[in-house]
Parts: sequence; structure tokens; C-alpha cells
Amino acid sequence: MAPASNIGTSARAAREDHTHAAPGGLLLWGNSGWGTGTNTKYADPFWVTSAAGTTPIQIRVPRSGTLRHLMVLARVSGAGSFTARVRVNDVATALTITVGSGVTQAENLTDSIVVSQGDRIDLEVVRTVAGSPTDITISVEFV
Repeated sequence: MAPASNIGTSARAAREDHTHAAPGGLLLWGNSGWGTGTNTKYADPFWVTSAAGTTPIQIRVPRSGTLRHLMVLARVSGAGSFTARVRVNDVATALTITVGSGVTQAENLTDSIVVSQGDRIDLEVVRTVAGSPTDITISVEFV
């Protein structure tokens, strides 16, 4: 396994030096509730039917790779906006998206970040205007 596929250069029939790209995956966070007012909360890994908390629940990265394609989906749009951002080792990254008032979905397909094996990641949601959507699901591709 390698970061990318490569046909190899070996003269043997099986090209013993070829590689296969390591399989990717989808990381998922979400909560049914986000409280009231303006606040900073942390989404739970997977998705839970409870309010998001004020303490991050982190996931350790099992191998080095890239996080990309941050996507947000809300079941019900809200009157306020919020920003969702991926944090690595307690530091906010460029993998961020702002979801506007009355919007139920948004994506950041431009930015990506590199993570190393053992890094801790979490998903921070900052609400600067009250009335954010409910039942928010956030996903990130891990390749």
C-alpha cells in the first residue's frame, strides 16, 4: 500500500514494485441539538441524538493521509449561521465552512489538510448568530 497507485517498472510479469493506493474513508460527526444562543460546541463522532457538548471528543488518525471535502447537511435550516471547522491537535485548520442563514447544506471542496498518524482531530462548530439549524451532520473524506 502507498499514498497513490503506481504501475511500477519491474520487468517481472507481476511488476513486484507496483503499489495500490491506500483505501480512504469517510469521517462523520453530528448531533440533533446545538443549544440556544451564540456558542462554540464540538460535534460528536458519528451522529448522536443529543446536544453537542462544550468539550471536544477527538478521533486519533490511524495513518497519515489527507482530509478533504468538508460537507454539512442540516435537516432543518435555521435563522442564524454557523461555522464548522476541523481541528487537528487542538488547532483550527483551513478545512472550514460557513453555513448561512436558511441554508441546509454547504461544502468546502477546495481546501485540504495533511494529517499524521496519531494526530487527534475534532469538529468545532461556532455559532455567532443564534438560531442555527438542527440535526446537523458533517462529513470529511480521509484519503
